[in-house]
Amino acid sequence: MTQFKLDLSKLFDLQVLLIEADPELLHLFKQMLQNLGIRKIETARQIDDLMARDTPISADIVFRDYIVTGK
Repeated sequence: MTQFKLDLSKLFDLQVLLIEADPELLHLFKQMLQNLGIRKIETARQIDDLMARDTPISADIVFRDYIVTGK
């Protein structure tokens, strides 16, 4: 039988982009990710927030709202 070992230390290096229109859910999801050990979390409430930023965002994983507003 092969033994499977899960290395969760890689979570600390993940860059996550979280897009959620509801501020309470955004806070909840961010807290959940932080509790998993993820520290590099960018957040936005809508696409326009991302487009207005001066610097591009690099992310390994993107979690987004089902309905995202923006142009």
